[in-house]
Amino acid sequence: MKKLTLALTVAAAVAAMPTAYGVGTMSLSDGGTTVTITDNGLGDSNPVIGAVTYVGAVGGNWLVNITTGLSKPVVGSATVPKMDLNSVNATSGGAGTLTIKWSDDNFGPLGSESFQSSAGGTALAPGASVTVNTYGDTGNAIFGNDGTTAQSSQTFNSVPFAGAVAAPQGGPLPASYSLTMEAVIVHTANGSSGFNAVLQAVPDGGSTLMLFGSALGALGLLNWRRRK
Repeated sequence: MKKLTLALTVAAAVAAMPTAYGVGTMSLSDGGTTVTITDNGLGDSNPVIGAVTYVGAVGGNWLVNITTGLSKPVVGSATVPKMDLNSVNATSGGAGTLTIKWSDDNFGPLGSESFQSSAGGTALAPGASVTVNTYGDTGNAIFGNDGTTAQSSQTFNSVPFAGAVAAPQGGPLPASYSLTMEAVIVHTANGSSGFNAVLQAVPDGGSTLMLFGSALGALGLLNWRRRK
C-alpha cells in the first residue's frame, strides 16, 4: 500500500509540473496550415518539461522543420525569465512564409530588470529573410500581446547574421505575465534557413546579452569562413 501511495504521489507531482511552471506552447504556420504543440502534448518530440521540439512539415510547402523552444525550468525561471527558440532546418519547396511562435506563461514578479532579445545564424536561403519579434502580456495569455512589455523586432537578410536589441519592459511587472518569441521566415524560392534566438531579463543594463550577440556574430563568421 505504501509503494502504491508513493507511486501515485510521484505521478501526481509529475502531472502537475507543467501547470506549476507554465505551459510552453509552440505554433508553426504557413498562413493556411497551423500546427500547435504544447509541452508534452501531441507532436512534442521532447519529453523534458520546459522544452518543446517539433519535427515535421507545415502545409505542402514547408517540407522539413526541426524547431525547439526552451523555457523554465530548463532555462531561466519565473522571476528571471529566459527563453530560447531555434530552427536548424526550415526547408521550403518554393516561395512562402513560415511563422514560428514560442510562448510561455506564469512569469513574475519582475523588478527593475530589462528585457533583451538576441538572434543569430549562419544559414539563409538565397533571397530569404528572418524577422525575430518578441512581446509579452500582463494578462498572462499564451501568444498574448498587450503592448506593454518585451517589445522588440529585428530583421536579417544576409549570412552570417547576429544582433541584440533592448526589449523594454515598461516598468516592474507583477506575477503573472506571459512572454512570446516570434520568428518569421520568408523564402522567395526553395531552400533552407535556420536561426537561434534568445529573450531574457538582464540585470546589468543589457551588456551581458550584447556580448552574447557579438559572440553569435563571431561564431557565424567563423563557420562561414570554414565553409569557404
